[in-house]
Amino acid sequence: MPLSWISEELAAIERRSLKRSLRIVDGTQGARITVEGKPSLNFSSNNYLGLACHAQVIKAAAEALQRWGAGAASSRLIGGSLRVHQDLEASLAVFMRKQACLLFPSGYMANLGVVASLAGAGDAVILTVCATLRSSMRRACPAPASWFIAITTRKTPSARSSAPCLTAGSCSSRRAFFR
Repeated sequence: MPLSWISEELAAIERRSLKRSLRIVDGTQGARITVEGKPSLNFSSNNYLGLACHAQVIKAAAEALQRWGAGAASSRLIGGSLRVHQDLEASLAVFMRKQACLLFPSGYMANLGVVASLAGAGDAVILTVCATLRSSMRRACPAPASWFIAITTRKTPSARSSAPCLTAGSCSSRRAFFR
């Protein structure tokens, strides 16, 4: 069977306890959430400042939806950039005392956009990362023959202390970008 390797690969992922699945969260995002019916503390959110459910943020978001709609309906390069986005980027550049600013819709997209723009075939991308960042950075590295080296710290099953873990991609390096 041509696709039998998929079942084998999934079984291997499960054996290594690497299988991931979506969990259902009821209610709003906050420090306390309900996951699959169980009250839980949320240590995995990007809602660091607790603004996702803040009344003023919700009000401003509702006003923005009424004024500009739910999205640009296309990429900025194809459909154009909304003035509100350009104004925000200009304001952030001034605030940060930088020449310009470019907003991305997520950290994952920022990794893809920045690394793909800066790194070329044969360049090295060396960074210390968490597993999610490592995944998006690997996807951003241009093919063929770019180095990708990620140094992470993780708990090993056999030890209570953290141990460094090195992940390397293919070899052909001329320069490195650090994060």
